[in-house]
Amino acid sequence: MSALKTLPSLQTLTINATYCKIPLKLNKISGLSTISLKNHDADFSDKTLEALAKMVANSPQLTSIDLLSGLSSRKSRSYKHSLHHLLKHYPKDAAPLRLHHLGLDGCYLRLDSTTLPHLRSLKSLRLTRIIDPYAPSYESLAANIDGTNQLKQVGSSYEDLWKMMENKGIWLEKIDHDDVCPEFQQYLATYSSLKILRLIPDTRYKGATYLKEQSKHFFGDSGPLLRHSQNLEELIIKPRYEGGWCFDMYSSSESLSACVKLRRLGICVLAHQVLHQQEEYTTDMLHIDDLSASLYSNEAGPKRLATENAIVSDFPPGLNLHNFLLDLAQRSLLDTVIPRMPNLEALKIFSAPSEYSRTAWCGTGMLDRTHVVQSEMMQTATSYIAPASIQRLPSLAIQTGNYDSDTVFIAKRNVDDAGENLGLMYVKIDN
Repeated sequence: MSALKTLPSLQTLTINATYCKIPLKLNKISGLSTISLKNHDADFSDKTLEALAKMVANSPQLTSIDLLSGLSSRKSRSYKHSLHHLLKHYPKDAAPLRLHHLGLDGCYLRLDSTTLPHLRSLKSLRLTRIIDPYAPSYESLAANIDGTNQLKQVGSSYEDLWKMMENKGIWLEKIDHDDVCPEFQQYLATYSSLKILRLIPDTRYKGATYLKEQSKHFFGDSGPLLRHSQNLEELIIKPRYEGGWCFDMYSSSESLSACVKLRRLGICVLAHQVLHQQEEYTTDMLHIDDLSASLYSNEAGPKRLATENAIVSDFPPGLNLHNFLLDLAQRSLLDTVIPRMPNLEALKIFSAPSEYSRTAWCGTGMLDRTHVVQSEMMQTATSYIAPASIQRLPSLAIQTGNYDSDTVFIAKRNVDDAGENLGLMYVKIDN
């Protein structure tokens, strides 16, 4: 660290302090425009955070701050993991920082007379695992009851944060967020210039009904997605569990297809639950009006698929209905995206565990189910053939494995023996 202060032209500093057990002496470094400090192992020490605050005070040209804390228990997380503390030593008589980007993970954040002056130029905001000092102690993101009054001076709820952002007219172009509350959706509805939106929308679980209502509004006719559809260039929605935040050909395809300027899209395909123990297979997410006659067979009596709208179709007993529904959902996503998003460069398809496994610790078969879903998704990708009118396909990545590794596909022209163009198709890239 001592050598860094001898670099007069140093403007960007990124430090990954994971497994670092000694305080970082940052206080002598000055003149930075970008600082990123990450620790995926534990909290930052108070001495490191104090030195970071002094470095911020020594860098009046600072435009970007990332403070990404570790995964340790929040019971011991101090108030120093906050924007208030980072600005503690900043001179009161100096011009405010002109921050364009702020990223906080596992920290406290409160917008008030101390912090707001430095955020007037903010265009990019990452908020993940923000600690709510007002939350009941049983919630996973709650702060420790000890020192609550001090924590309330530097922290607030997501709901209050987005209300303040709207009231102060701070309109962002890029958002990384791990929650979707009504106040966040109201904030998005008040302007239309968002370019990048990355969401993990169901981190705070408030019940299936709440999640369904929020996702329905987001994708709805008057929802935030349509509001920003003419400007969005990147949209990543990665729910932790299956539900309304996954792609559905009826509830989300219209709003997605309106995002014609998208260059990067990441979304989860819903693998519908099939109740094999019953005579009826039920889904409330997919509606089928007509099927190819080849699917019908009466050799052993057909099974039935009942949907939310009481549309009933017959299936032969030998049909793997789970894989068929997943195949249909993924093909619908490709048919929604490829013809209607001419600027799309990259498409990523996620899979998510069943909502039934949210509160279970073990014995759910979640890993086996995930592997089956991912395998079926890859088979669907390689069997997909685009319409002949499509001249290019976006690169395709499908989440595989348990740690967000990807299987990548690229486009290849499909021709018959006579050399006639049958349309573009995807082929897997071998690692």
